[in-house]
Amino acid sequence: MPSSPTPPSRMQRLLRALRQRLPRLRPEDLARLPLIGRLAAPLGRPALWQWRREPVARGAAVGAFFAFATPVAQIPAALLCALLFRLHLPTAALATFVNSPLTFGPVYYAAYLLGAWLLGLNPSAAEAEAAAASVSSGPGWGERALALLVGSLVFAVLAALTAYALVQGGWAWALWRRARRIRALRQADAQAG
Repeated sequence: MPSSPTPPSRMQRLLRALRQRLPRLRPEDLARLPLIGRLAAPLGRPALWQWRREPVARGAAVGAFFAFATPVAQIPAALLCALLFRLHLPTAALATFVNSPLTFGPVYYAAYLLGAWLLGLNPSAAEAEAAAASVSSGPGWGERALALLVGSLVFAVLAALTAYALVQGGWAWALWRRARRIRALRQADAQAG
């Protein structure tokens, strides 16, 4: 007796509804846009838009990396990197929002403190606050800028590794839940039939 098809999950229904409502952009449509015209062919690659585990996980890692590595042009940098390495573009762009303008101050202050500690500068609290206010001016600005750069890169690498692990783990968990649900449905069909 054939088993009944598995009902779609809530996430699958949501994604299907989004696909139906969002306009479909073809490479020809993108070619007419003034700023994106030259990127129409590369952006038209289906691999950049498909939900597959590895490109999505790497796209999240790239987006999280650029969220902490640079305070400006995070989304363009993540999209360019995702385009070059054929990663999932939407995930790379969305992952840059883990560090928003509301969190820049505390994050970069913590990055400066971490960089100063790693470089052995060990500033006092008053020096750290003064340095955070004037990273690019005053005596010793090179050391402060280097401490901020080192701390930001450490944060960026940790964020990228965490994002990659979370996507991989979440994807594996979702597959495990789906397989468990299918097994339960098959067992229920076998007991009923």
